Amino acid sequence: MSSANEFFVPSPLFGERSRVFSWIRKGTLALTDQGMISGSNFAISVLLARWFAADRYGAYALAFAVFLLVSQLHQALLLEPMSVYGSSSFRGKLRHYLGALLWMHGGTVALISVLLAAAGLGVFLTGHSVVLAGALFGVSLASPGILLFWLVRRSFYLELQPASATQGAVLYCALVLLLLRSANSFNLLSPFTAFLIMGMAALITSITFLRKLKPITQLSLNELSLSETSSLHWAYGRWALASSVAMWIPTNLYYVLLGTSSGMAHAGELRALMNLALPVGQTATALSLLFVPYAARARVEQGPQSLRKISLAITALFALGAIAYWAVVVMFRGSVVHLFYGGRYSEISTFVPLVAASSIFQTCINGPCIALRANEMPIYVFYTYLVSSVITVGGGIISTKLFGVEGAVVTMLVANVCAFLIAQLMLSRNARPVLVVSAEAA
Repeated sequence: MSSANEFFVPSPLFGERSRVFSWIRKGTLALTDQGMISGSNFAISVLLARWFAADRYGAYALAFAVFLLVSQLHQALLLEPMSVYGSSSFRGKLRHYLGALLWMHGGTVALISVLLAAAGLGVFLTGHSVVLAGALFGVSLASPGILLFWLVRRSFYLELQPASATQGAVLYCALVLLLLRSANSFNLLSPFTAFLIMGMAALITSITFLRKLKPITQLSLNELSLSETSSLHWAYGRWALASSVAMWIPTNLYYVLLGTSSGMAHAGELRALMNLALPVGQTATALSLLFVPYAARARVEQGPQSLRKISLAITALFALGAIAYWAVVVMFRGSVVHLFYGGRYSEISTFVPLVAASSIFQTCINGPCIALRANEMPIYVFYTYLVSSVITVGGGIISTKLFGVEGAVVTMLVANVCAFLIAQLMLSRNARPVLVVSAEAA
């Protein structure tokens, strides 16, 4: 396992080169890991768009959006604080810390599954859409496995070791694509079974790789109190939860608006359009898994003032990558849409430049937000996305109702530009020293 000295102690030229090569290797593995996950998610989205009718694909997209909303509880209370505290306060007790997190995971996913099942039952009883109800039931059954997989993958990044996470991603990708293909061959594929397949593949992969982490789950042997760990996570995670919900709104509310006002087919069109942004978003997510623990360590070793420089470098990296990707996609957008969807959804190619601009700003928001999270200031991340959410709710409802998919895309762009500017302002005003919580005090 890597130590903090590897990253922060000045070294001779040979040591500096080794450090650079180490980061190149870690970054490459992190990109490979997320590339496999995003690649499988992208492949699932594209394949289901080709195999399903537009209304069935819209039901899948809407159910997935609801899952992302409810899963913010898990993201905010477990995963996000874990990236900060696991790389700072609990670095010397990771096996104990992971054991406590697994107990917290069990209670959280039970609540999430119940909420999703209740949503499916509500849709079924109202007769709104039987397909949507089935999709919600499917994702309620799949969510424990999917969220456990997210937790296991994130654990390997606490010591900046993405190699094992990459191996897990390869296994998951192979399993989910093989099972989806088999289900489609036997005419068993539906939104319900698609989610079951994702959950099954995630659960198998999680159980396989938990053996490498060796968490101490027996509370009698665990040196960390479950109640105290939960309290520490709640102190951080309550604002992370608020920011996660605010983050969900600008991206996913439009599926609900289109599905209720224009029909599931229009929600499917928007999902097909936003699939093109997945490679950029998932790449930023991959690097964020590596950068948040690194920034948290840098804050402890070098002080909060180092976070501004780190944020600027991350923002520049994300901006250049996003611009390079979208330059190619926008130039050949007609061919790209035809290639992915086999002649379907050709009308969405007109909106690709707007989605490109929106995606670039959305990706760059990660730079200052990574620094704010590492500085244990999730409240300011919440303020950033609150602005975006207000714009979405205030303008998105009207623009979507009047102009459909085009209105949704334009409002996304405005919201992301404003959020990026607010994030920069929050970081410039709040990169200040904070109290570092030790493992003993925690």
